[in-house]
Amino acid sequence: MINIAIQNSTHDMTSGASHSLIGMAKEIKKEGKYNPIIILPESGELEKKLNENDIECYVINDYRKDMWSTGLDTLQSYHAIKIYTKLVLSPIRVRNYMKEIKNILINKNIKLVHINMLTCGLVGQVAIKMGIPVVWHIREYLEEDIGAKILWPRKRLRIINQSKRLIAISEGVKSKFQKILTPPIDVIYNGIDFSPNEIMQHEILTNDVVKVAIFGRVSEKKGQFELAQAMEKLYDKKNLNYELLIYGGIQEFNYFEKIQEFVKLHGAENRIYYKGMTSHSIEVMKKIDILGICSNQEAFGRVTVEGQIAGCLVIGANSGGTKELINDGVTGYKYVTHNIDNLSNVIWDAIQNREMSNKIATAGQSYAIEHFSARKNAEEIMNLYDELLA
Repeated sequence: MINIAIQNSTHDMTSGASHSLIGMAKEIKKEGKYNPIIILPESGELEKKLNENDIECYVINDYRKDMWSTGLDTLQSYHAIKIYTKLVLSPIRVRNYMKEIKNILINKNIKLVHINMLTCGLVGQVAIKMGIPVVWHIREYLEEDIGAKILWPRKRLRIINQSKRLIAISEGVKSKFQKILTPPIDVIYNGIDFSPNEIMQHEILTNDVVKVAIFGRVSEKKGQFELAQAMEKLYDKKNLNYELLIYGGIQEFNYFEKIQEFVKLHGAENRIYYKGMTSHSIEVMKKIDILGICSNQEAFGRVTVEGQIAGCLVIGANSGGTKELINDGVTGYKYVTHNIDNLSNVIWDAIQNREMSNKIATAGQSYAIEHFSARKNAEEIMNLYDELLA
């Protein structure tokens, strides 16, 4: 087998890129031509999942302290001075990380390096110096979706521009980055690693209580408050009997408190529930009717596809990757982004036309299964590897 190294900037399972990495690596290894070797910044849940699937990992502790990227909120705080001080004082430490990476690439006879996110890149930097071809996977808009920024962008973009090929996870992401990056960009949509027994079409909107859910980190960019307002509007104006379930870790506590205050103000404690994080999204989604995708701008939208696979009716904002995944009125519904009136109207129309909504949910499920499997994703990526190593 041909050894390839894949770098990931996170060590946990809170990022969609980590979930995509596992599915991609499993399918690549299963094919038998390429052997993926993963390089992580720390031990953690991702390393454990990879080991469970017999995928080789190396942990280079804290190599991400080369400060490839950081959050915009951090840059705007007093921590910014610390960050730039570390950047100036870190060349020796970074050289040690680079030496460790170089040893792995040599000892494992790595023929190609695949960088799995824009928020990391030290392995790619080393590989380029060694003459090893690099593929760079762009899984984020950065500022618009995860609130992050590449530090010293001129220098870092110069490194990324030495890649042989870039992969964008949606046409929207490609459109943004082809303006500032020069290598060819292929659009390869993410794949979802699901088991055939997870696939079942449950009939939706059959009970008196309409079950609605939203998944993702609790952040203004994910739009939980927007969906809560739309549902309460339907409760007030249409007397809709509903439950809204909010799943995800709390990233912005002020935003979470804003939602809690809204719930309390409207006496909605028995309608709107915060459920915390779940690692079994598709299983949970099988028990709901409508999945809301209210993100400001998803780069792709794994949750959208998971909802379709689970057989939910997906209603999403007409922005970012979401608008590419939903064919309005065919595989789901779209609403005008940030327009609460329009969102509530779309939800109400879907509830009033239950038979049509069930047909659309079924069509969405069939479409997602055909187009967004981890197998299909891995095949397209391996075809790219074949081309670069030919």
